[in-house]
Amino acid sequence: MLKRFTPTHATLFITFLSIFSLTCQLQAQKENPYHLVIVSEIAVYDSLVVVNPDNTLVDIEEFIPGIVPDIRYATKNNFIGRKVYESPKAFVSKPVAVLSMSL
Repeated sequence: MLKRFTPTHATLFITFLSIFSLTCQLQAQKENPYHLVIVSEIAVYDSLVVVNPDNTLVDIEEFIPGIVPDIRYATKNNFIGRKVYESPKAFVSKPVAVLSMSL
């Protein structure tokens, strides 16, 4: 005899998926050799900036006038011979940009 899929089952299933997803994300972060948080959603980035303003990313060209970043993967001039990025932009954390100004 088949059992009906009840709201309780749906809640348990959604809870399981949420825990599974979180576990996968934490595992991916654990394996990151640079111990960087990988952010794929703007809301997560915004919350990280609220917690620590040093997490703010700035466009290096806007922060340091005259700098010319060489973003090879936005062109075909790289070892794979094709564009990987659509936009030749470089973003760094604000403390890195401030430190770069003194070089």
